[in-house]
Formats: sequence, C-alpha cells, structure tokens
Amino acid sequence: MNGILHKILQERLGNCDYEVWISSNWADWVLIEAIGRRESTPPCFAEQLPLQHPKVERESEEKMLVFLPYNNNICVAIRVFKNWEFSAEDLVTLSSLLYPYYTEAVASKNERALNEIMNSIRVVTQLLDLNELLGRILVSALSVIPYECIGVLWRYDPAIDALTVKARAGEMGEGMLRMKLKPGEGIIGNTFKRGTPKLYNGLSTVEDDFGNMTSDNKYHLNSAYNFQNIGSIISVPIKVEGQSDCVLIVYQKGRVPLFTESDVRLLQSFADQVSIAITNAKLYEHLSKQNETLMKRDEIHSSLMRLSLQNKGVVSIVNELTRVIGVPMTFVDFIDNEWIPKRSKIMNGWNTESLRSLYESLHHPDYLTCIEGEADRSYQYLYPIASANQCLGYLIIQMNTKLEPLQLIALEQGSSILALELMRKQSLAEFYFKKHSNFSTI
Repeated sequence: MNGILHKILQERLGNCDYEVWISSNWADWVLIEAIGRRESTPPCFAEQLPLQHPKVERESEEKMLVFLPYNNNICVAIRVFKNWEFSAEDLVTLSSLLYPYYTEAVASKNERALNEIMNSIRVVTQLLDLNELLGRILVSALSVIPYECIGVLWRYDPAIDALTVKARAGEMGEGMLRMKLKPGEGIIGNTFKRGTPKLYNGLSTVEDDFGNMTSDNKYHLNSAYNFQNIGSIISVPIKVEGQSDCVLIVYQKGRVPLFTESDVRLLQSFADQVSIAITNAKLYEHLSKQNETLMKRDEIHSSLMRLSLQNKGVVSIVNELTRVIGVPMTFVDFIDNEWIPKRSKIMNGWNTESLRSLYESLHHPDYLTCIEGEADRSYQYLYPIASANQCLGYLIIQMNTKLEPLQLIALEQGSSILALELMRKQSLAEFYFKKHSNFSTI
C-alpha cells in the first residue's frame, strides 16, 4: 500500500517528500510513514474539534498539511513538502489511499481492547471478596478505554433505597462519597432504573438526566471534581440475575468528546461479563455468612448448655445470653414470679398478667413480638420462654436498632435453654411439694 501511495503521489507531484501521521485523540500523534525529508514535528490542529471533513493547512511556502478524519476519532494527517493546491478530488483520493492506515488502527485498537477485556475478566473472576472485586472492576474497566479517564462504580443499597459509591479511580474527590442517589435520580439513578447504557457527548444530553438531582447531591458532586474538563461520559448498568445491581460511569477528560457508540458497546460487553463475577462473589459471601452463622449458633448453644449442665441457674444463663447478644435484657420468671434485674419491673411497662395475656394472643410459632417506638425510634422485643404451650417466662429487650440475624439466633438458642432450666425448676418444685404433702399426711 505504501508503494502504491508513493507512486500515485509521484504521478501527481513529481518527486515529493511526505510524512504520514495518525492520532486517535487529536492530541497524541504517531509517525507511521516518512519518505525523504523528515520534519519530525507532530501535527497540531488548533480549530474546533472533532474535525468532520478534510482540512488543508499551509505550514510554510513549501510545506502543506492535510488532516483526513475517519470514524472512531481516528485522524490521518499527511505532510507534503511541496506547495500544492489541493482540490476536492485530491482530498477524496488521499482519503481513499490512506484508508488502510485507518483500518489498521481500528484493528489494533479492537485487538488491544479485546486483550484487556480477556485479561480483566480472568482477574476479576478469580476474586471472591465482593469489596475487592468492585474496586478491581473499576480499574479493569478504565484499562479497556484508550483515553485518559476517571471513573466511579456505584452500587444499589436496598436498605436505604439508594446508590452509593463503592470505588473511585482518578482525581475524584471525597465529596462524592456523601452522595446517595435514588433510582431515577441523576445520570446514575436513571441508568440504574433504565437498565441500559447511555453516551453523553453534549451538555443537552447531560441535562436531561442530571436536572432532577437534589441540591445536596449536586453540591457534593460539584465539590468532588471540576466537570468543565470532561468531554464525554458513558454510564453503564451492571446487572445481576437480570436486575440492575451496579452502575459504572466513566468520564473522558479533555475538551473534545471522544467516546463513541463502539466504546459504549465495549463497556457494556465488559459489564455483562463481570456480572458473572459479582454473582459468584455474592454467592460466596452468602455461603460464608451462613457458615459463620452456623458456627456461631453452635458456639452459643454449647456455652449456654454448659451452664445448664453445671446447674449454674437461670441468672447465669441470662447473663451469658446478655453478653452474647450485647444488649441488656430483662428476664421475667413466671414460676418464682421474679424480675431479673428487679428494677426493670417498673422500667418496661409490663407485668406478669399482661405478659401472659400477650402470649395467649400470639399465633404460634410466631413467638417474637416487636413493638416499635415513635419519637426515639426504639424497639422493644418480647420473647416468651415456653414449653408444651405453657409460658414459663419472658425475655424483654429494648434497643435503638432492630435485632441482627445473629442476635435473633442467640435469642432463640437462649430461650430453648431457659425453657429446659425452668421446666427442671418446675419439676423440682412439684416434686418437693408432693413429698411435703405426703409427709404431712403421714
């Protein structure tokens, strides 16, 4: 191809020296061909970018520079060391002759992107820690894009019904960490709700999805980065089991918008692959928590049962249960009509009769009663100690947050041990009563 180009230029210009340069971002130029004299100075295009049509510049009396733009922000520039008035036909001819340089650049770009995706997928699929995985996803995504970029990975938190930042890369400030975006709010929220990627190459497209952000979120966003230096944006959802789970947003730095729809498809392909890694990490996290819960349950059961077998009594079991759960509790003993500690009888607003009535109103096996406060948002939990549909006592807990799953497991384990302890106490009491009655009869 170079020989054909040189031959045609010779036919048109005679013996003409020239250079061929190529760029994929209008800033960094690579010399790919030089015939004869070499200037070795990269081209510089000072007019409005990106260029849509061929442009001819006269660098000097004996030096002409022709810019030939192609798709995907690739531009080929030819510097001719001769005074030549280029016609429209000449520009079309040059564009056709230099087209193979463009195709070679696209093929090289796609091969690089494919290799980066393959390497990134290989790395992320080996990670099972979800937090580490999320950070690695962002780093890998930016390595796929050939431009200078910064990125943020957001994840939906169902507990607060909002998306929060899970990973940042680049000069993004900490103000973004204070943002909480509802589904449908801003670029991130709209991408999450829509479930499809979007390219933002102009202020008007950004305003469509940016305008409904709260003033607080806008403040935190603007304090995190000067977005005047951003040329274009790609926002891509990452789905897990068909539902949006994360949003990956990549900001291309520079005044000229360089992202194209091919970059959008590239990031979406990457997102589709890493969703498998997130699914695996979530499954591993779930199994790890289940295993930890089972081990903790066995540990709790063993410690409480050991106290029971050692005849340490109800008070020791309640104290151990309080230590395990980490929250002070009240134990009401229906057999001895005792409150432990005694002062809690006044503090909790319950008495033995009202607790018996509460138990009789329950639909078994739904034993736990939760009463939510109003002003202080406190929670009161009441758990009956029962055996054979007989209520032997109650555990009462007051706390400012809801019971965690592990605390609930400890409560269930403790209640069963306490039931055994109270049944034994009741059996001993009945035994001594019968023995005393028989002795009195004799």
